[in-house]
Amino acid sequence: DPDLATIPLIFLTAMADVQNLRDGMDLGADDYLTKPFELDELLISISSRLRKRSNLNRQIEKERSHVQSLNNLVKTQIKTVYEIEKSLTIKDKFITKLIEKHQGLITELDNTLVSLRQQPQSAEFENLLLPLETHLQQQQKLFDEAITIQQLLNQSNVELLQDYDLI
Repeated sequence: DPDLATIPLIFLTAMADVQNLRDGMDLGADDYLTKPFELDELLISISSRLRKRSNLNRQIEKERSHVQSLNNLVKTQIKTVYEIEKSLTIKDKFITKLIEKHQGLITELDNTLVSLRQQPQSAEFENLLLPLETHLQQQQKLFDEAITIQQLLNQSNVELLQDYDLI
């Protein structure tokens, strides 16, 4: 019975040959005393089993405490991972909204420049539009690069970049 397997057994028997001793130990005896025996022998055997049991209980408690510490550590790490995932989700939503707004502004500016180009222009007016168009093209290029970078930055890529201290 597994529930009784840790109860110490001391065999007290008149069967004193080596085979009987072996058979008793194979059956689970913790000690094997043959008759006639002295009371001190029995008391020493009982004391030894109790010490062994006490040591085993201390070791079990130590292991239980260690397992509890590990469980607490795992819970803390799971909570940390959850918070990081939550933070990353919020960041991704924020960046998506930012990209949408930025794309809208670029489109508006581009439409405004197209409308202005359709108007009769002086050389002075042309000189004002050229830097605006150049700046708008640069902004569009930066925006496209930012979208590409965001698409590349999944979790494993971020970890790789962090491993090389690039971010």
